[in-house]
Amino acid sequence: MELKKVTWPKYNEVVGNGKQVFWLVLFVSIFLGIVDYLMFLVVTYVF
Repeated sequence: MELKKVTWPKYNEVVGNGKQVFWLVLFVSIFLGIVDYLMFLVVTYVF
C-alpha cells in the first residue's frame, strides 16, 4: 500500500486566493445592497 505524497499549495497562493474571494464577495454584497436600496427608492417613489 503506497502512501501518495500530498502536495499542499503554497501558503502565499492560498492567502492570495482567499483575498481575491474575500474582495469578490465584498464587492458583490455591496453591489446587491446598492441595487436593493435603489429598488426600495423606486418602489417608494412610484407607489
